[in-house]
Amino acid sequence: MLQVMASSAYSNEDRDFHRDRFFVPPGPVARARVLLLDDTWTSGGRLQSLAFALKDAGAVAVAAVVLGRHVNPAFGPSASMIGRLRSAQW
Repeated sequence: MLQVMASSAYSNEDRDFHRDRFFVPPGPVARARVLLLDDTWTSGGRLQSLAFALKDAGAVAVAAVVLGRHVNPAFGPSASMIGRLRSAQW
């Protein structure tokens, strides 16, 4: 079983990328292809931090599937995307 350890230096509310946010022992993932599943993508910082740690530990490929995405409707580019999605024929 893979034991990933999170650094206590960062709070759960911290959504930034940090190279040292996670520690993955090198043995179990050496030359592995890893698929990460995440329930929500807000900034991507934690997922990218974990992907970095896995690659640093020897994984040859890391891919992520995110099941949900938080979109801030007040953010300019998001507003135009929301408008396009609302008018799309599903």
